[in-house]
Amino acid sequence: MQTSAVTYKIERYTIDQLESKIKTYGKTMSKKKSKKIRKEQAQELSSAEPEHPKLAAEKTAAIASYIKDPDYRLRCKAAIDILMAKFKMINAELSGQKKRTVISQITNRIKSAESIYAKLLKKGLEPDFETARKNLKDLIGIRVVCPFEDELYQVAESLEMQKDIEIVRIKDYIKNPKMSGYRSYHMVYQFHSDKKETYNKNMFIEIQLRTKLQHIWATAVEMMGIYTHSNLKSSQGDEDILRFFTVVSSIFAIQENQPVCPGTSDWLDELLDEMHELDKKHNILKMLEAMKNAAHIIKPKFKNTNGYFLLVLNLEDHNLTITMYKPSEIQIATQVYDTIEARNDPNINAVLVSANSFATVKKAYPNYFVDITDFLNKIKKLYKELETIRQNHKTG
Repeated sequence: MQTSAVTYKIERYTIDQLESKIKTYGKTMSKKKSKKIRKEQAQELSSAEPEHPKLAAEKTAAIASYIKDPDYRLRCKAAIDILMAKFKMINAELSGQKKRTVISQITNRIKSAESIYAKLLKKGLEPDFETARKNLKDLIGIRVVCPFEDELYQVAESLEMQKDIEIVRIKDYIKNPKMSGYRSYHMVYQFHSDKKETYNKNMFIEIQLRTKLQHIWATAVEMMGIYTHSNLKSSQGDEDILRFFTVVSSIFAIQENQPVCPGTSDWLDELLDEMHELDKKHNILKMLEAMKNAAHIIKPKFKNTNGYFLLVLNLEDHNLTITMYKPSEIQIATQVYDTIEARNDPNINAVLVSANSFATVKKAYPNYFVDITDFLNKIKKLYKELETIRQNHKTG
Protein backbone atom coordinates (compact mmCIF):
# COMPACT_ATOMS: atom_id res chain seq x y z
CA MET A 1 0.00 0.00 0.00
CA GLN A 2 3.01 2.26 0.00
CA THR A 3 2.86 4.95 -2.67
CA SER A 4 5.92 5.97 -4.69
CA ALA A 5 6.90 9.48 -5.58
CA VAL A 6 6.29 10.61 -9.14
CA THR A 7 9.29 12.04 -10.94
CA TYR A 8 8.86 14.20 -13.99
CA LYS A 9 10.58 15.53 -17.06
CA ILE A 10 9.63 18.20 -19.59
CA GLU A 11 9.96 17.37 -23.26
CA ARG A 12 8.82 18.71 -26.61
CA TYR A 13 8.28 16.15 -29.36
CA THR A 14 7.35 16.23 -33.01
CA ILE A 15 4.36 14.15 -34.00
CA ASP A 16 6.62 11.51 -35.61
CA GLN A 17 8.73 11.27 -32.47
CA LEU A 18 5.65 10.82 -30.29
CA GLU A 19 4.17 8.23 -32.64
CA SER A 20 7.41 6.27 -32.39
CA LYS A 21 7.62 6.70 -28.61
CA ILE A 22 4.14 5.36 -27.92
CA LYS A 23 4.26 2.27 -30.16
CA THR A 24 4.97 0.12 -27.12
CA TYR A 25 2.09 1.50 -25.05
CA GLY A 26 -0.23 -1.46 -25.62
CA LYS A 27 -3.14 -2.73 -27.69
CA THR A 28 -5.23 -0.46 -29.86
CA MET A 29 -8.77 0.21 -28.74
CA SER A 30 -11.61 0.25 -31.24
CA LYS A 31 -11.87 3.10 -33.74
CA LYS A 32 -15.30 3.87 -32.36
CA LYS A 33 -13.96 4.51 -28.85
CA SER A 34 -11.03 6.55 -30.19
CA LYS A 35 -13.43 8.71 -32.20
CA LYS A 36 -15.59 9.21 -29.11
CA ILE A 37 -12.59 10.36 -27.05
CA ARG A 38 -11.51 12.75 -29.81
CA LYS A 39 -14.98 14.30 -29.93
CA GLU A 40 -15.13 14.70 -26.14
CA GLN A 41 -11.67 16.24 -25.96
CA ALA A 42 -12.45 18.67 -28.77
CA GLN A 43 -15.63 19.78 -27.02
CA GLU A 44 -13.85 20.34 -23.73
CA LEU A 45 -10.65 21.95 -24.95
CA SER A 46 -11.36 23.77 -28.20
CA SER A 47 -12.77 27.25 -27.86
CA ALA A 48 -13.98 26.97 -31.45
CA GLU A 49 -16.56 24.35 -30.50
CA PRO A 50 -18.19 25.22 -27.16
CA GLU A 51 -21.47 23.59 -26.15
CA HIS A 52 -23.63 26.63 -26.99
CA PRO A 53 -21.16 28.89 -28.80
CA LYS A 54 -23.15 31.96 -29.76
CA LEU A 55 -25.53 32.18 -26.81
CA ALA A 56 -22.95 31.34 -24.17
CA ALA A 57 -20.36 33.72 -25.61
CA GLU A 58 -22.76 36.64 -25.88
CA LYS A 59 -24.27 36.28 -22.41
CA THR A 60 -20.96 35.57 -20.73
CA ALA A 61 -19.45 38.60 -22.43
CA ALA A 62 -22.37 40.73 -21.24
CA ILE A 63 -21.84 39.57 -17.65
CA ALA A 64 -18.10 40.14 -18.00
CA SER A 65 -18.67 43.75 -19.06
CA TYR A 66 -20.35 44.44 -15.69
CA ILE A 67 -17.66 42.62 -13.73
CA LYS A 68 -14.88 44.54 -15.45
CA ASP A 69 -16.59 47.87 -14.81
CA PRO A 70 -14.22 49.97 -12.62
CA ASP A 71 -17.07 51.21 -10.43
CA TYR A 72 -18.27 47.65 -9.69
CA ARG A 73 -14.77 46.45 -8.89
CA LEU A 74 -14.21 49.45 -6.63
CA ARG A 75 -17.37 48.61 -4.68
CA CYS A 76 -16.28 44.98 -4.41
CA LYS A 77 -12.86 46.02 -3.18
CA ALA A 78 -14.40 48.31 -0.55
CA ALA A 79 -16.52 45.46 0.82
CA ILE A 80 -13.60 43.02 0.76
CA ASP A 81 -11.24 45.49 2.48
CA ILE A 82 -13.66 46.00 5.36
CA LEU A 83 -14.01 42.28 6.02
CA MET A 84 -10.30 41.61 5.59
CA ALA A 85 -9.62 44.26 8.23
CA LYS A 86 -12.16 42.58 10.52
CA PHE A 87 -10.52 39.20 10.14
CA LYS A 88 -7.08 40.70 10.73
CA MET A 89 -8.33 42.18 13.98
CA ILE A 90 -10.05 38.93 15.04
CA ASN A 91 -6.93 36.94 14.22
CA ALA A 92 -4.74 39.25 16.29
CA GLU A 93 -7.06 39.02 19.29
CA LEU A 94 -7.59 35.24 19.23
CA SER A 95 -3.99 34.47 18.35
CA GLY A 96 -2.86 36.56 21.29
CA GLN A 97 -5.12 34.58 23.61
CA LYS A 98 -4.03 31.17 22.29
CA LYS A 99 -0.36 32.06 21.72
CA ARG A 100 -0.55 30.70 18.16
CA THR A 101 -1.94 31.79 14.80
CA VAL A 102 -5.67 31.16 14.56
CA ILE A 103 -6.20 32.16 10.91
CA SER A 104 -3.55 30.40 8.84
CA GLN A 105 -4.78 31.47 5.40
CA ILE A 106 -7.21 34.00 3.96
CA THR A 107 -8.03 34.67 0.31
CA ASN A 108 -10.69 36.60 -1.59
CA ARG A 109 -12.14 36.63 -5.08
CA ILE A 110 -14.72 38.28 -7.32
CA LYS A 111 -16.80 35.60 -9.08
CA SER A 112 -15.92 35.23 -12.76
CA ALA A 113 -18.38 35.75 -15.60
CA GLU A 114 -18.09 32.08 -16.59
CA SER A 115 -18.91 30.91 -13.07
CA ILE A 116 -21.86 33.30 -12.81
CA TYR A 117 -23.24 32.14 -16.15
CA ALA A 118 -22.91 28.45 -15.20
CA LYS A 119 -24.47 28.90 -11.76
CA LEU A 120 -27.46 30.83 -13.08
CA LEU A 121 -28.11 28.15 -15.70
CA LYS A 122 -27.86 25.47 -13.02
CA LYS A 123 -30.47 27.32 -10.97
CA GLY A 124 -32.73 27.70 -14.00
CA LEU A 125 -32.40 31.50 -13.98
CA GLU A 126 -31.81 33.94 -16.79
CA PRO A 127 -28.01 34.25 -17.18
CA ASP A 128 -27.54 38.01 -16.91
CA PHE A 129 -25.81 40.20 -14.36
CA GLU A 130 -28.96 41.79 -12.94
CA THR A 131 -30.39 38.35 -12.17
CA ALA A 132 -27.07 37.37 -10.60
CA ARG A 133 -26.99 40.50 -8.45
CA LYS A 134 -30.47 39.77 -7.10
CA ASN A 135 -30.18 36.01 -6.63
CA LEU A 136 -26.56 35.04 -6.01
CA LYS A 137 -25.01 35.59 -2.61
CA ASP A 138 -21.46 34.67 -3.61
CA LEU A 139 -20.52 37.23 -6.25
CA ILE A 140 -17.80 38.18 -3.78
CA GLY A 141 -16.12 35.52 -1.67
CA ILE A 142 -13.67 35.32 1.21
CA ARG A 143 -12.13 32.03 2.32
CA VAL A 144 -10.67 31.67 5.81
CA VAL A 145 -8.63 28.64 6.86
CA CYS A 146 -8.07 27.81 10.54
CA PRO A 147 -5.94 24.98 11.98
CA PHE A 148 -8.77 23.40 13.99
CA GLU A 149 -12.59 23.40 14.07
CA ASP A 150 -12.90 24.96 17.54
CA GLU A 151 -10.89 27.95 16.37
CA LEU A 152 -13.00 28.15 13.22
CA TYR A 153 -16.18 28.49 15.30
CA GLN A 154 -14.50 31.09 17.51
CA VAL A 155 -13.64 33.17 14.45
CA ALA A 156 -17.23 32.89 13.20
CA GLU A 157 -18.61 33.88 16.60
CA SER A 158 -16.26 36.85 16.83
CA LEU A 159 -17.38 38.05 13.41
CA GLU A 160 -21.06 37.75 14.34
CA MET A 161 -20.46 39.85 17.45
CA GLN A 162 -19.21 42.81 15.41
CA LYS A 163 -21.85 45.54 15.76
CA ASP A 164 -21.49 46.82 12.20
CA ILE A 165 -21.68 43.35 10.63
CA GLU A 166 -24.98 41.97 9.32
CA ILE A 167 -24.94 38.22 8.74
CA VAL A 168 -28.01 37.27 6.71
CA ARG A 169 -27.41 33.54 6.29
CA ILE A 170 -25.42 30.75 7.92
CA LYS A 171 -24.97 27.19 6.64
CA ASP A 172 -22.94 24.75 8.68
CA TYR A 173 -21.67 22.04 6.34
CA ILE A 174 -19.36 20.76 9.08
CA LYS A 175 -22.20 19.62 11.32
CA ASN A 176 -24.24 18.76 8.21
CA PRO A 177 -21.77 17.67 5.52
CA LYS A 178 -22.88 17.39 1.92
CA MET A 179 -23.22 14.06 0.10
CA SER A 180 -20.18 15.04 -1.96
CA GLY A 181 -18.02 15.22 1.15
CA TYR A 182 -17.87 19.02 1.15
CA ARG A 183 -17.45 20.39 4.69
CA SER A 184 -17.18 24.06 5.50
CA TYR A 185 -18.91 26.81 7.49
CA HIS A 186 -20.64 29.39 5.30
CA MET A 187 -21.77 32.87 6.31
CA VAL A 188 -23.30 35.49 4.03
CA TYR A 189 -22.57 39.07 5.00
CA GLN A 190 -24.55 42.00 3.61
CA PHE A 191 -22.43 45.04 2.95
CA HIS A 192 -23.77 48.54 3.60
CA SER A 193 -22.05 51.74 2.56
CA ASP A 194 -21.98 54.55 5.12
CA LYS A 195 -22.32 57.13 2.36
CA LYS A 196 -24.93 55.84 -0.04
CA GLU A 197 -27.47 53.14 0.68
CA THR A 198 -27.96 52.53 -3.06
CA TYR A 199 -24.23 52.33 -3.73
CA ASN A 200 -23.84 48.81 -2.38
CA LYS A 201 -27.47 47.79 -2.04
CA ASN A 202 -27.92 44.02 -2.26
CA MET A 203 -24.17 43.47 -2.24
CA PHE A 204 -23.42 40.25 -0.42
CA ILE A 205 -20.18 38.51 0.47
CA GLU A 206 -19.99 34.78 1.07
CA ILE A 207 -17.51 33.82 3.78
CA GLN A 208 -16.20 30.26 3.82
CA LEU A 209 -14.47 29.11 6.98
CA ARG A 210 -12.59 25.82 6.80
CA THR A 211 -10.17 23.82 8.89
CA LYS A 212 -6.84 22.82 7.41
CA LEU A 213 -8.10 19.27 6.81
CA GLN A 214 -11.23 20.53 5.05
CA HIS A 215 -9.14 22.86 2.90
CA ILE A 216 -6.57 20.32 1.70
CA TRP A 217 -9.50 18.02 0.83
CA ALA A 218 -11.12 20.78 -1.27
CA THR A 219 -7.79 21.56 -2.96
CA ALA A 220 -7.34 17.89 -3.90
CA VAL A 221 -10.87 17.77 -5.34
CA GLU A 222 -10.14 20.86 -7.44
CA MET A 223 -6.88 19.42 -8.74
CA MET A 224 -8.41 16.04 -9.53
CA GLY A 225 -11.19 17.83 -11.39
CA ILE A 226 -8.60 19.22 -13.80
CA TYR A 227 -7.27 15.72 -14.46
CA THR A 228 -10.69 14.19 -15.07
CA HIS A 229 -12.06 17.19 -17.02
CA SER A 230 -15.06 17.20 -14.70
CA ASN A 231 -16.57 19.46 -12.08
CA LEU A 232 -16.06 17.12 -9.14
CA LYS A 233 -16.86 19.83 -6.60
CA SER A 234 -20.35 19.98 -8.12
CA SER A 235 -20.68 16.17 -7.93
CA GLN A 236 -20.12 15.73 -11.66
CA GLY A 237 -17.73 13.04 -12.81
CA ASP A 238 -16.72 9.42 -12.31
CA GLU A 239 -18.77 7.84 -9.51
CA ASP A 240 -15.81 5.99 -8.00
CA ILE A 241 -13.64 9.11 -7.87
CA LEU A 242 -16.48 11.10 -6.33
CA ARG A 243 -16.98 8.31 -3.83
CA PHE A 244 -13.26 8.28 -2.97
CA PHE A 245 -13.36 11.93 -1.92
CA THR A 246 -16.59 11.45 0.03
CA VAL A 247 -15.01 8.57 1.94
CA VAL A 248 -11.83 10.55 2.63
CA SER A 249 -13.94 13.45 3.88
CA SER A 250 -15.69 11.13 6.33
CA ILE A 251 -12.33 9.89 7.57
CA PHE A 252 -11.23 13.49 8.11
CA ALA A 253 -14.54 14.18 9.88
CA ILE A 254 -13.90 11.34 12.32
CA GLN A 255 -10.44 12.76 13.03
CA GLU A 256 -12.08 16.10 13.81
CA ASN A 257 -14.79 14.48 15.95
CA GLN A 258 -17.48 15.68 13.54
CA PRO A 259 -20.36 13.89 11.75
CA VAL A 260 -19.45 11.74 8.75
CA CYS A 261 -20.91 12.34 5.31
CA PRO A 262 -24.32 10.88 4.40
CA GLY A 263 -24.13 7.40 2.91
CA THR A 264 -20.78 6.44 4.41
CA SER A 265 -19.82 4.13 7.27
CA ASP A 266 -19.25 5.42 10.80
CA TRP A 267 -16.42 2.93 11.27
CA LEU A 268 -12.88 4.05 10.51
CA ASP A 269 -11.60 0.63 9.43
CA GLU A 270 -14.42 0.24 6.90
CA LEU A 271 -13.79 3.71 5.50
CA LEU A 272 -10.05 3.05 5.22
CA ASP A 273 -10.71 -0.22 3.37
CA GLU A 274 -13.07 1.46 0.92
CA MET A 275 -10.66 4.36 0.35
CA HIS A 276 -7.83 1.96 -0.41
CA GLU A 277 -9.87 -0.14 -2.86
CA LEU A 278 -11.03 2.94 -4.79
CA ASP A 279 -7.50 4.33 -4.95
CA LYS A 280 -6.10 0.98 -6.08
CA LYS A 281 -8.71 0.83 -8.84
CA HIS A 282 -8.13 4.35 -10.20
CA ASN A 283 -4.58 5.31 -9.07
CA ILE A 284 -6.00 8.51 -7.61
CA LEU A 285 -3.02 9.37 -5.41
CA LYS A 286 -0.56 8.92 -8.27
CA MET A 287 -2.72 11.15 -10.45
CA LEU A 288 -2.79 13.84 -7.79
CA GLU A 289 0.96 13.73 -7.32
CA ALA A 290 1.50 14.01 -11.06
CA MET A 291 -0.88 16.97 -11.34
CA LYS A 292 0.74 18.65 -8.34
CA ASN A 293 4.18 18.39 -9.91
CA ALA A 294 2.91 19.48 -13.31
CA ALA A 295 1.12 22.55 -11.96
CA HIS A 296 4.16 23.47 -9.88
CA ILE A 297 6.68 23.42 -12.70
CA ILE A 298 4.65 24.56 -15.72
CA LYS A 299 4.26 28.23 -14.80
CA PRO A 300 7.92 29.04 -14.04
CA LYS A 301 9.19 26.83 -16.87
CA PHE A 302 7.04 28.32 -19.61
CA LYS A 303 6.43 32.05 -19.74
CA ASN A 304 3.56 31.69 -22.18
CA THR A 305 0.70 30.36 -20.05
CA ASN A 306 -1.67 30.19 -23.03
CA GLY A 307 -1.99 26.85 -24.73
CA TYR A 308 -2.19 23.24 -23.67
CA PHE A 309 -0.12 20.65 -21.87
CA LEU A 310 -0.17 16.92 -22.49
CA LEU A 311 0.68 15.05 -19.29
CA VAL A 312 1.61 11.38 -19.67
CA LEU A 313 2.09 9.43 -16.46
CA ASN A 314 3.76 6.05 -16.55
CA LEU A 315 2.40 4.20 -13.52
CA GLU A 316 5.07 1.52 -13.82
CA ASP A 317 8.17 3.72 -13.50
CA HIS A 318 6.37 6.72 -11.89
CA ASN A 319 7.57 9.05 -14.65
CA LEU A 320 5.60 12.11 -15.74
CA THR A 321 6.23 13.61 -19.17
CA ILE A 322 4.93 17.09 -19.95
CA THR A 323 4.62 18.32 -23.54
CA MET A 324 3.63 21.89 -24.37
CA TYR A 325 1.40 22.92 -27.29
CA LYS A 326 0.56 26.36 -28.60
CA PRO A 327 -3.13 27.44 -28.72
CA SER A 328 -3.07 26.92 -32.50
CA GLU A 329 -1.90 23.33 -32.03
CA ILE A 330 -5.00 22.07 -30.22
CA GLN A 331 -5.91 19.65 -33.02
CA ILE A 332 -2.40 18.19 -33.05
CA ALA A 333 -2.43 17.87 -29.26
CA THR A 334 -5.79 16.12 -29.36
CA GLN A 335 -4.55 13.76 -32.10
CA VAL A 336 -1.51 12.79 -30.04
CA TYR A 337 -3.67 12.32 -26.93
CA ASP A 338 -6.03 10.06 -28.88
CA THR A 339 -3.15 7.99 -30.18
CA ILE A 340 -1.83 7.40 -26.67
CA GLU A 341 -5.28 6.53 -25.35
CA ALA A 342 -5.91 4.22 -28.28
CA ARG A 343 -3.06 1.99 -27.10
CA ASN A 344 -5.18 1.22 -24.03
CA ASP A 345 -2.15 0.54 -21.81
CA PRO A 346 -3.25 0.21 -18.15
CA ASN A 347 0.15 1.54 -17.02
CA ILE A 348 -0.17 4.78 -19.01
CA ASN A 349 -2.45 7.64 -18.03
CA ALA A 350 -2.66 10.71 -20.22
CA VAL A 351 -4.50 14.00 -19.83
CA LEU A 352 -4.65 17.09 -22.01
CA VAL A 353 -5.25 20.26 -20.01
CA SER A 354 -5.46 23.96 -20.66
CA ALA A 355 -2.72 26.11 -19.11
CA ASN A 356 -5.50 28.38 -17.86
CA SER A 357 -6.73 25.50 -15.67
CA PHE A 358 -3.52 25.61 -13.65
CA ALA A 359 -3.64 29.40 -13.47
CA THR A 360 -7.19 29.24 -12.10
CA VAL A 361 -6.22 26.73 -9.42
CA LYS A 362 -3.21 28.79 -8.39
CA LYS A 363 -5.39 31.89 -8.04
CA ALA A 364 -8.06 30.13 -5.97
CA TYR A 365 -5.60 28.02 -4.00
CA PRO A 366 -2.34 30.00 -3.76
CA ASN A 367 -0.72 27.35 -1.56
CA TYR A 368 -1.95 24.44 -3.66
CA PHE A 369 1.47 22.74 -3.87
CA VAL A 370 1.83 22.58 -0.09
CA ASP A 371 -1.86 21.72 0.36
CA ILE A 372 -1.78 18.81 -2.12
CA THR A 373 1.46 17.59 -0.55
CA ASP A 374 -0.21 17.67 2.87
CA PHE A 375 -3.22 15.78 1.48
CA LEU A 376 -1.02 13.07 -0.02
CA ASN A 377 1.01 12.74 3.17
CA LYS A 378 -2.19 12.49 5.17
CA ILE A 379 -3.47 9.64 2.99
CA LYS A 380 -0.14 7.83 3.27
CA LYS A 381 -0.41 8.02 7.07
CA LEU A 382 -3.93 6.63 6.82
CA TYR A 383 -2.58 3.70 4.79
CA LYS A 384 -0.13 2.94 7.60
CA GLU A 385 -3.03 3.06 10.04
CA LEU A 386 -4.95 0.64 7.82
CA GLU A 387 -1.98 -1.73 7.80
CA THR A 388 -1.87 -1.60 11.60
CA ILE A 389 -5.60 -2.36 11.84
CA ARG A 390 -5.29 -5.32 9.46
CA GLN A 391 -2.26 -6.64 11.33
CA ASN A 392 -4.15 -6.44 14.63
CA HIS A 393 -7.05 -8.36 13.09
CA LYS A 394 -4.66 -11.13 11.99
CA THR A 395 -2.99 -11.44 15.39
CA GLY A 396 -6.30 -11.11 17.22
